[in-house]
Amino acid sequence: MQVNTSPAGTGPGTTLTPRSLEVLIQHVRTVAPCPHCESLPGAACRWQGRRGVHLARFVRAYTRRLVTADELAVVLGGLEVFTTATIIRDGAR
Repeated sequence: MQVNTSPAGTGPGTTLTPRSLEVLIQHVRTVAPCPHCESLPGAACRWQGRRGVHLARFVRAYTRRLVTADELAVVLGGLEVFTTATIIRDGAR
């Protein structure tokens, strides 16, 4: 099985393993702006420091095909209720 280290949708028939939440947070922070707090790619979400990002940033990355549906499921897996302002942190919700 191949580990996903590149953007979503690479190679037909390739089985991709979703990246860990920690890796996804770093990736999304690097490649996508946050529409909730207007932080630019590479910058931390405002008021969150380096540990968390707004869910809105993950949604933006997903719509730009920078994360897969399976990876978005990793992010949403433990949440029962969420909004775009929901903070996603590695290891804690």
